[in-house]
Amino acid sequence: MLGLVVLVAGMGVGACMGLGHRPAPTAVPHPSRPSAPPPSPPPVPDPWSSTGRVPLRLAAADGALSLGIDLGSGAETAVRRVGDDVVDGGDRRASFLLFEPALPGGTVRFDGRLYAGTIVVEARAGGGLRAHAWLDLEDYVSGVVAAELALWNAPPALLEAQAVAARSYAVAQLEARAAQGPRPVLHDSVLDQAFRGRFEPDAAGKSRGLDTRLAAAVAATRGRVLELGGRVLDARFHAACGGHTADFSDVFREPDPGGMRSVPCAGCSADPKAWNHTFAPSDLFDVARRFELGDRLVAIHPARSDARGRWLDTRLVGDRGERVLPVQELRRELGWQRWRSAAVVRTWPRDGMLASGGLFVEGVGHGHGVGLCQNGARALADAGRDFRAILGHYYPGARLATFTAR
Repeated sequence: MLGLVVLVAGMGVGACMGLGHRPAPTAVPHPSRPSAPPPSPPPVPDPWSSTGRVPLRLAAADGALSLGIDLGSGAETAVRRVGDDVVDGGDRRASFLLFEPALPGGTVRFDGRLYAGTIVVEARAGGGLRAHAWLDLEDYVSGVVAAELALWNAPPALLEAQAVAARSYAVAQLEARAAQGPRPVLHDSVLDQAFRGRFEPDAAGKSRGLDTRLAAAVAATRGRVLELGGRVLDARFHAACGGHTADFSDVFREPDPGGMRSVPCAGCSADPKAWNHTFAPSDLFDVARRFELGDRLVAIHPARSDARGRWLDTRLVGDRGERVLPVQELRRELGWQRWRSAAVVRTWPRDGMLASGGLFVEGVGHGHGVGLCQNGARALADAGRDFRAILGHYYPGARLATFTAR
């Protein structure tokens, strides 16, 4: 059973949180992320609804034939796929194996990353291995904040706002997926939120207190989520909006849950994070073949845009046909890091001209543009706004609440 307690004004939820709301990834991948379909369940007995522990599918393990695990003793054991079973360095052999830290409160180092929880490794139906980690929610949130932000210069209010956003997204997605099946799972990739294990600062990071600052931000917001209409908000977030965030329903093609409508972003207006990329003819040929438009793509132009000119749909014209495609799907095909946002400033060749010789795209921002803008939130934090005010700006109508699992 999951509990949600709305904080009262006396606990510090001011007028800004009457306007507050929170982001999420990618579901269209992340961080630019789209909602992921429910994956098959990990073979462990504890459901999310009764434990509150986050079941996390580890992308790096998918299909691997062998992986290394250190339970905290300093001695690594190899986990291998043999036939239809998983075999460890000892005498254990089964369709799946569980690995726990050697000491209470310890960690497991798996595939080079630290996890403060249980690791489950199983034989993957498509071959090789598959692994899940079962983590305390707050430890998971800490890892997401470290993976999603550059900690070295992040002000406390930005870290705290990101922690609330990450926690809200995780809880909302797990609750939604639990309604579809008894074993909901999150991904540690852009399909949900980036997660690279427990943060391990190098010597420079340790000397600058990055681990201490991260721990303080997570502790200061412990259990806090964004709530709207009695439910935890599926809070989306992104790196930079380019000057104005996007409407949830425009980008994700789903009914707006509220709290993620387009808002101006002064931080990105001052620093829009311009980008550009030239796609080679081979890139366009691949897209044409992928969508059965012929042997080459000869033109790409916007088919639908929002009120601020952000592309929503693109019209792809091939030598044997054409089709309209959501811009997020085209970004995925051409590469999230190359076509960085849908806020396109210009293309060359220009709209209506042949693009068979390649395509230059210039834009601003980074990511899908919905919910909390990390670049703009940083500017607000630098200007002295606290995490409540930041969340209030980017999630209009949402409120802070306390999440508990029981």
